[in-house]
Amino acid sequence: MTNRQPGNRREPIADPRRVARKARTAWLALVVAFAGAPLDSADASSDEAILAKLTAPMSAVVRLVEDEKWRSLLDEIVQKAPAAASLGTRWTPQSEAWQKARAALGARFTRGVETYVKSDQMARALQAALADTISTDDAAVYEKALDGPAGPTIIRYQATSAFVASVMSSSPREPRYGQPGWMERMTTLRKIFDERAGAAVPREDPAQKAAAGKFLGDPIGRKGAQVWMSVVGKAALKIDGVINLMLFDEQKTIQLELTGAAATAR
Repeated sequence: MTNRQPGNRREPIADPRRVARKARTAWLALVVAFAGAPLDSADASSDEAILAKLTAPMSAVVRLVEDEKWRSLLDEIVQKAPAAASLGTRWTPQSEAWQKARAALGARFTRGVETYVKSDQMARALQAALADTISTDDAAVYEKALDGPAGPTIIRYQATSAFVASVMSSSPREPRYGQPGWMERMTTLRKIFDERAGAAVPREDPAQKAAAGKFLGDPIGRKGAQVWMSVVGKAALKIDGVINLMLFDEQKTIQLELTGAAATAR
């Protein structure tokens, strides 16, 4: 029996190469968990080398996606705090008391995000996406491209695309393709990514732009983009669940913190 997905023929479940790949990735997960460090890519299989190369930038993209998705919602929770209802202009994003309340809520949010990102779930999601999307032979080609001169630019482009697509598909308030404001929002998100992505995502090398673009347009490059979207999208959904649960379970404590910050308003 063979699993399939649109435009991508996958190996039979019982194929011994697939079994071997899964055994290797399971072994890697144990090594990472106990040693706390990635393996030398020279001694690793293609999947393991890709894992070592992509986990940090993917984690950075997930953080950025969640920050962009939740930023205005957390602002709204602070702004509508019952304890601040009578403060008027003393309770605005420019006021020290408001900023104190937002920082407290933001710290809880960040802990929720980091709980997932720093667990082994990111690595497991990437292992699963690679096994489901990229064959053993293709993984070797993908690894070679990431290790080549255009590798950092390829990662940058795939990271940017995953960020923009994940944010724009996350809410009905985001414009859809072809709707007014779609191009403007996409441009804004690309700028946000460039400003906030941080050092974990490699910078673009203008000299490698053509080579990176060619690879990304090839079948293996497109499969790599699918891996990025799968990992980032699933991580964001799971973190959303963690944050929603936090806001529900800790609502009394959160309101106490907001009340304490409101009491300092001048």
